[in-house]
Amino acid sequence: MLPKTFNENIIKHKVYFNEHPDSIIIKYLKIPEENIYDMFENEKEYTSLDNIKFWTIFNYKTGIKELIKRITNTKEIGLVGAYDLVINDRVENGDMPLERGEVINDDLFRISGKASYLLKEITGEDFGSAGMYATDEELTKLQQKWIKWYNRLSSVN
Repeated sequence: MLPKTFNENIIKHKVYFNEHPDSIIIKYLKIPEENIYDMFENEKEYTSLDNIKFWTIFNYKTGIKELIKRITNTKEIGLVGAYDLVINDRVENGDMPLERGEVINDDLFRISGKASYLLKEITGEDFGSAGMYATDEELTKLQQKWIKWYNRLSSVN
Protein backbone atom coordinates (compact mmCIF):
# COMPACT_ATOMS: atom_id res chain seq x y z
CA MET A 1 0.00 0.00 0.00
CA LEU A 2 1.29 3.45 -0.91
CA PRO A 3 1.73 6.14 1.75
CA LYS A 4 -1.45 8.21 2.11
CA THR A 5 -0.13 11.52 0.71
CA PHE A 6 1.63 9.81 -2.19
CA ASN A 7 -1.51 7.84 -3.07
CA GLU A 8 -3.67 10.98 -2.83
CA ASN A 9 -1.29 12.83 -5.18
CA ILE A 10 -1.46 10.02 -7.70
CA ILE A 11 -5.27 9.94 -7.55
CA LYS A 12 -5.52 13.75 -7.80
CA HIS A 13 -3.33 13.88 -10.90
CA LYS A 14 -5.05 10.94 -12.57
CA VAL A 15 -8.43 12.61 -11.99
CA TYR A 16 -7.06 15.81 -13.56
CA PHE A 17 -5.77 13.79 -16.50
CA ASN A 18 -9.14 12.09 -16.99
CA GLU A 19 -10.95 15.45 -16.82
CA HIS A 20 -8.61 16.98 -19.42
CA PRO A 21 -8.05 14.22 -22.00
CA ASP A 22 -7.16 16.77 -24.68
CA SER A 23 -4.29 18.13 -22.60
CA ILE A 24 -0.73 18.26 -23.91
CA ILE A 25 0.09 15.90 -21.06
CA ILE A 26 -1.09 12.99 -23.22
CA LYS A 27 1.81 13.75 -25.55
CA TYR A 28 4.26 13.50 -22.66
CA LEU A 29 2.82 10.24 -21.33
CA LYS A 30 3.71 8.59 -24.64
CA ILE A 31 7.36 9.63 -24.49
CA PRO A 32 9.74 6.71 -23.76
CA GLU A 33 11.48 6.75 -20.38
CA GLU A 34 14.96 7.45 -21.75
CA ASN A 35 13.63 10.47 -23.65
CA ILE A 36 11.66 11.92 -20.71
CA TYR A 37 14.76 11.96 -18.51
CA ASP A 38 16.89 13.35 -21.30
CA MET A 39 14.36 16.18 -21.46
CA PHE A 40 14.45 16.45 -17.65
CA GLU A 41 18.23 16.88 -17.73
CA ASN A 42 18.28 19.44 -20.54
CA GLU A 43 15.02 21.41 -20.57
CA LYS A 44 15.22 24.87 -18.99
CA GLU A 45 11.52 25.72 -19.21
CA TYR A 46 9.79 25.61 -15.82
CA THR A 47 6.54 24.31 -17.35
CA SER A 48 8.32 21.14 -18.49
CA LEU A 49 8.51 20.10 -14.83
CA ASP A 50 4.74 19.60 -14.74
CA ASN A 51 4.87 17.36 -17.78
CA ILE A 52 7.69 15.32 -16.27
CA LYS A 53 5.76 15.19 -12.99
CA PHE A 54 2.71 13.73 -14.76
CA TRP A 55 4.88 11.19 -16.59
CA THR A 56 6.49 10.15 -13.31
CA ILE A 57 3.13 9.85 -11.53
CA PHE A 58 1.80 7.54 -14.23
CA ASN A 59 5.07 5.58 -14.21
CA TYR A 60 5.99 5.96 -10.56
CA LYS A 61 7.54 2.51 -10.06
CA THR A 62 10.40 3.42 -12.38
CA GLY A 63 10.02 7.20 -12.36
CA ILE A 64 10.66 7.71 -8.65
CA LYS A 65 13.86 5.64 -8.88
CA GLU A 66 15.05 7.74 -11.80
CA LEU A 67 14.50 10.99 -9.89
CA ILE A 68 16.31 9.60 -6.85
CA LYS A 69 19.32 8.70 -9.05
CA ARG A 70 19.56 12.32 -10.18
CA ILE A 71 19.69 13.95 -6.73
CA THR A 72 23.49 13.90 -6.82
CA ASN A 73 23.74 15.35 -10.35
CA THR A 74 24.84 18.96 -9.88
CA LYS A 75 24.84 19.86 -13.57
CA GLU A 76 23.43 23.35 -13.97
CA ILE A 77 21.09 23.81 -16.91
CA GLY A 78 19.35 27.06 -15.98
CA LEU A 79 15.71 27.95 -15.60
CA VAL A 80 13.32 30.09 -17.62
CA GLY A 81 9.65 30.91 -17.21
CA ALA A 82 9.49 30.44 -13.44
CA TYR A 83 6.94 33.12 -12.64
CA ASP A 84 5.54 33.31 -9.12
CA LEU A 85 8.47 31.30 -7.83
CA VAL A 86 11.29 32.40 -5.54
CA ILE A 87 14.51 30.45 -5.06
CA ASN A 88 16.24 32.52 -2.37
CA ASP A 89 19.84 31.64 -3.26
CA ARG A 90 19.19 32.47 -6.93
CA VAL A 91 17.60 35.80 -6.03
CA GLU A 92 20.57 36.69 -3.82
CA ASN A 93 22.94 35.57 -6.58
CA GLY A 94 21.15 37.73 -9.17
CA ASP A 95 19.97 34.80 -11.30
CA MET A 96 16.28 35.50 -10.58
CA PRO A 97 14.33 38.64 -9.86
CA LEU A 98 12.63 38.91 -6.49
CA GLU A 99 8.92 38.49 -7.14
CA ARG A 100 5.91 37.39 -5.19
CA GLY A 101 5.41 33.68 -5.22
CA GLU A 102 6.09 30.31 -3.73
CA VAL A 103 9.46 30.19 -1.96
CA ILE A 104 11.41 26.97 -2.43
CA ASN A 105 14.86 25.86 -1.33
CA ASP A 106 15.54 23.37 -4.11
CA ASP A 107 17.70 24.87 -6.85
CA LEU A 108 15.70 24.31 -10.03
CA PHE A 109 18.65 25.57 -12.08
CA ARG A 110 20.36 22.24 -11.30
CA ILE A 111 19.31 18.67 -12.02
CA SER A 112 19.67 17.76 -8.34
CA GLY A 113 17.27 20.52 -7.30
CA LYS A 114 14.72 19.61 -9.96
CA ALA A 115 14.81 15.97 -8.85
CA SER A 116 14.39 16.87 -5.18
CA TYR A 117 11.57 19.31 -5.95
CA LEU A 118 9.64 16.79 -8.05
CA LEU A 119 10.07 14.01 -5.51
CA LYS A 120 8.51 16.25 -2.85
CA GLU A 121 5.72 17.37 -5.18
CA ILE A 122 4.86 13.81 -6.22
CA THR A 123 5.21 11.94 -2.93
CA GLY A 124 4.37 14.59 -0.35
CA GLU A 125 7.54 13.58 1.53
CA ASP A 126 10.33 16.01 2.43
CA PHE A 127 13.76 14.77 3.43
CA GLY A 128 15.57 18.05 2.81
CA SER A 129 16.52 20.26 -0.10
CA ALA A 130 19.03 20.24 -2.92
CA GLY A 131 19.90 23.92 -2.77
CA MET A 132 22.32 25.97 -4.82
CA TYR A 133 25.14 25.55 -2.30
CA ALA A 134 24.47 21.90 -1.37
CA THR A 135 27.69 19.91 -1.19
CA ASP A 136 28.19 16.50 -2.78
CA GLU A 137 28.10 15.01 0.73
CA GLU A 138 24.80 16.71 1.55
CA LEU A 139 23.27 15.56 -1.74
CA THR A 140 24.45 11.99 -1.13
CA LYS A 141 22.84 12.02 2.32
CA LEU A 142 19.62 13.37 0.82
CA GLN A 143 19.71 10.69 -1.84
CA GLN A 144 20.23 7.99 0.82
CA LYS A 145 17.13 9.17 2.68
CA TRP A 146 15.08 8.87 -0.51
CA ILE A 147 16.57 5.44 -1.26
CA LYS A 148 15.65 4.26 2.24
CA TRP A 149 12.10 5.57 1.77
CA TYR A 150 11.81 3.95 -1.66
CA ASN A 151 13.13 0.61 -0.42
CA ARG A 152 10.54 0.57 2.39
CA LEU A 153 7.87 1.42 -0.16
CA SER A 154 9.05 -1.34 -2.51
CA SER A 155 9.10 -3.95 0.25
CA VAL A 156 5.45 -3.19 1.10
CA ASN A 157 4.17 -3.18 -2.50
